[in-house]
Amino acid sequence: CISYANGVKATFQEIHFTPEYTREFWFVGNRGKMYGYYDNPGRFQIRIQKLIPAKQHGQNLRDVEEYWPVAKPGGHGGGDLALRNEFYRRIVENDQPTDEIDSAYYSTALAACAEDSIESGMPVDIPQLDS
Repeated sequence: CISYANGVKATFQEIHFTPEYTREFWFVGNRGKMYGYYDNPGRFQIRIQKLIPAKQHGQNLRDVEEYWPVAKPGGHGGGDLALRNEFYRRIVENDQPTDEIDSAYYSTALAACAEDSIESGMPVDIPQLDS
């Protein structure tokens, strides 16, 4: 379980290499959930469900949005080519990455802290990145 400073809690589950050779992602929080699906032919699906509290409508309702991003050619749905092109562009233009470093750090820190939490059975704080 992930606990955020604003009181929101979420769980994250990622499944790779299912019997159908698909990838599925679930983010479940106390106000909604997000589901992602990807398969090798390149079909993507993203479904976002938000809870609309009963106090506003008399009963709990769900707002559902669904997206089907268009697959791009190349490995990982075009992501491999996009990463390579961005890498080359940054070299040619001498453009230093900024936000990507933060994203990479927090993605890695989340995974490492999640593993520590699983092993210890206790919550683990994610250390802040010093810029």
